Amino acid sequence: VIFLQDTNALVINSVLPTLGVSIAKGFHMNSICIPRLAGEAAGAIARLEHKTDPEKSLVINVEYNQLDPLLRSQGDCRGDVPDSATGYSPFPGNANNLVIEMGAYAKTLRGEDQ
Repeated sequence: VIFLQDTNALVINSVLPTLGVSIAKGFHMNSICIPRLAGEAAGAIARLEHKTDPEKSLVINVEYNQLDPLLRSQGDCRGDVPDSATGYSPFPGNANNLVIEMGAYAKTLRGEDQ
């Protein structure tokens, strides 16, 4: 299953490679990301680590107006700053396009993944 956001027409060029990687790696879910400038008004994909249970950690979209305060509150006093090598934020932008493996998606819809 592929969910596309219709406001980014160029993202269609990345759908087939993303689908191929998702199949080859056996991903149940994959998100298409784009380079993002630090502080840019675009949601960012980040891994949120649970302090006591790694199984509860999430890779999730963090809205741009929440990312910098979140980073600063967790001990990174610099916040969302550009990578010195690339000039981009280390947190890629969320293109709001998802690839979901059909079997896993069906199990979720039926409530069988709880």
